[in-house]
Amino acid sequence: MTPDVARLIEFYRSPLGNIARALLRREIIRFAGSVRGQRVLGLGFATPYLRFALAEAERVLAFMPARQGASAWPREGPSHTVLCDPLEMPLTDAAVDVIIAVHALEHIADAEELMR
Repeated sequence: MTPDVARLIEFYRSPLGNIARALLRREIIRFAGSVRGQRVLGLGFATPYLRFALAEAERVLAFMPARQGASAWPREGPSHTVLCDPLEMPLTDAAVDVIIAVHALEHIADAEELMR
């Protein structure tokens, strides 16, 4: 069973979700390093981990799989969310510098194709 967007939002609003978000966000920021001037893509339901990039990155996109559903993000300002098929993302080669994939692999049958 793949989680839908409403269940994911509910989880990240729970006490356990808040702990998971805090712990994972710290590691994501450490791995991503500085995103100043870079184009950042959150794939799956990565929005709980993308806020750190909004102020410094050139662009931040949140691509959510159609099977999961989407929610507008961020709450303030224009939405950065795109509802799409993860294997047919509307991007050219080298369109992004950093990809943060969270809750993404469970929505596709061919992980190798997604990574390509």
